[in-house]
Amino acid sequence: MNILRIIWVEGLIVAAYGIGMFMFISAVWYKWYPALQDKLNSVITTWVIKVGLNGLAGFLGYLYAHDYLNTLTGVDPNNFPKTLLAFTVPYAGYIWLVFIALGVGLVVLGCMLWMLGIVVWNGLVGLGELPFLVGLLLVQWCKFLCCVVDQFFKTIPNYAKCREHFLATVSDSKLPEKHRPQWFQEKDITIRTFLTYLFGPIAILACVAFLEQLPKHPPLDRWIHRAATSVLVFADFARDKTCSASSATRWVASIKDRKEQDAPKVLVADLSTWPDIQFSMGACK
Repeated sequence: MNILRIIWVEGLIVAAYGIGMFMFISAVWYKWYPALQDKLNSVITTWVIKVGLNGLAGFLGYLYAHDYLNTLTGVDPNNFPKTLLAFTVPYAGYIWLVFIALGVGLVVLGCMLWMLGIVVWNGLVGLGELPFLVGLLLVQWCKFLCCVVDQFFKTIPNYAKCREHFLATVSDSKLPEKHRPQWFQEKDITIRTFLTYLFGPIAILACVAFLEQLPKHPPLDRWIHRAATSVLVFADFARDKTCSASSATRWVASIKDRKEQDAPKVLVADLSTWPDIQFSMGACK
């Protein structure tokens, strides 16, 4: 029974995060983005948001791809321009995920500060009710005295009516909304707002963190390594019949950054070990 209860509670939590993420994406796509386009100049939107952010993502993606290729081969990645370009694209997508995570993190921080401000404001409103309650009590006391004087001059006085009206008014411990200034009232946080701007962004952050860690865990890390080496070999390696180090199962790629060598150096890919391709240095004689 306890297991079913735990599963039910966890299911509700996951559903809340899922609904919040859907509502947040909808709010950004249908509300924030159109409003941003209307308020910002088209030149700013095009050059800063589209060109600027895409350019930054592409540059950082290139740096990541450069570092990964260097780790994969142990030589200068500029020797493999096709693979470097092919790896830059997914890494640029990863950088965009980081941009999204940073933006969503700012939304979460802003939402938490906003809710904290509402809590503090409601506390101040609660403290500020005291002088308003005192003033209301004085007003009702004056009305009670006026009622008593009015009943005194009647043929059959009904002082009980005055007493009941006075007790019914002051028995309410909370200040009625109509007696409060409009600006000095408690603020409410709706469930829709809570789900959209807190649960939704946190769910997106969790998804980004999951996607960031996923390639580092087996067996996916091994599959990605095999796919990367395969792309590298079939994009920038080839069989060179003029090179003694090359054969049907040993493809080579020339290394241009090595100078003053008697024989040109090449990086050899041993296809006989595919899909776990092994690389080694060789020389063409």
